Amino acid sequence: MNLAEDASLVHAGHGPTILATLRDMALRVLHSAGCHAIASQLRHYSQYPDQAVSLLSGPLPTHA
Repeated sequence: MNLAEDASLVHAGHGPTILATLRDMALRVLHSAGCHAIASQLRHYSQYPDQAVSLLSGPLPTHA
């Protein structure tokens, strides 16, 4: 999977840590939503950010 981390211009301070945390959170949300083809889902949600926001505002999955 490629989130273009190597092309990032953020190299100083807490920036890299914050971006890594946001990346991990995005992946966790996609996994929780049942997405298996992560790369294609990232491309999809980059074109439809309103749907990406609905993933965050929807009900949280429960694990029994």
